Order: sequence, then structure tokens, then C-alpha cells
Amino acid sequence: MSTTITRRDILKLTGGGIIGMMLSPLPWKMLDDAAIWTQNWDLTPKLAHGPITSMFSHCTLCPAGCGVKAQCVSGMPFSVTGVSADPLTHGTVCPRGLTAHHMAYHPLRITHPHYFSDRSAQATLSAVTLEQSLDRIAKHISNSTGSIVVLDRQPGRVISAQYHKFLKASGRGILATDPSGDAQTLSAVSTMTGIPASAF
Repeated sequence: MSTTITRRDILKLTGGGIIGMMLSPLPWKMLDDAAIWTQNWDLTPKLAHGPITSMFSHCTLCPAGCGVKAQCVSGMPFSVTGVSADPLTHGTVCPRGLTAHHMAYHPLRITHPHYFSDRSAQATLSAVTLEQSLDRIAKHISNSTGSIVVLDRQPGRVISAQYHKFLKASGRGILATDPSGDAQTLSAVSTMTGIPASAF
């Protein structure tokens, strides 16, 4: 006696298996365990309990310097959003800026000042405390007779104003800024066309 398996039998078997899996607690338990497991990864932020505060600043991950609002717990950010009142970005933030609060938990993040042992190609990089780095900088400035130059790669930030204030007080300071890619492009176009860059 031969048994013929029809398409109806296959559909009934498949449908019964799907219904059985949905009614079984096994897949739901596996999903629950997976959710708990992924919440305990090393890169998952572990926030302390405390009051929730909001802080406003500018993103420093690129020269655009978008205005951001950081939601913090005990001073540690857990969410970054745009600021609608920002005159340039109007509340928009790129994906990198939206995930900026994760940078504090990156395993390769530099958490201490570092200095090179010498200026040779074999120089080693060593971590020092903040006090040691400030002492070294102050010693170099006091022993130097020339100008003090600070290279500000992202001008227009709050720290830029501090650079300017410090250099002005020293009486021999120069604040150098790194031109943006847009400025370099406009300068090249101005050279080729003879039209001032300010006209573009």
C-alpha cells in the first residue's frame, strides 16, 4: 500500500508546526534569554542611579559642530539629540552625533593624557596623570622664549574661546586654525576663476 503526500499535507504539516511553535514557550524563552544576554555585553552602558539632567553643547566629532542636547544620569550622558533652536542645524544631527554618548564606553577610548618619551621614530607613548601633564606644559611654556602656538582643529567651540583667552594673556600666543575642506575648495576655485572666495 503506497501513501501519496499531497500539497495539502505539506501545507497542513507546515501550518501545524508554526502554530505549535507559537504555542510552545521555547521560542519565547529563547528570545527573552537573548534580550537579557545582549543587555549584559561589555559595550552596553552601565549607568548609575541618580537625577536626570539635561546639558547643551556642540558636537566635536566633526568640524560642523552641531548643537546637541545630552540627557545625563549622574553626569553621564545616555542620550544625545539635536537642538531645534540651533540656527544652523535646526535640530538635525548625523548618525555619528546621535550615538556620541557611546564614545564614553568604547574600550579603546583614551582616558588619560599621554606624552612621547622623545622626538625620535622609536619614541614610546606613556600615560600620565592630568596633574603631571599640566606640570609638563607649564614647565615648557615657562622655559620657552618664543611664541606659543595652539592648533585649533575645530574653531568656534567653547574651548576655542579658552584658547584665545589664554594666548592673549600670555602676550606671545598664536591661535592657528585648520582650514576646513570647504575653505580649501573655495580657495582653489577662486584661484582658477579669479573670483574672490567670498563671492561664492
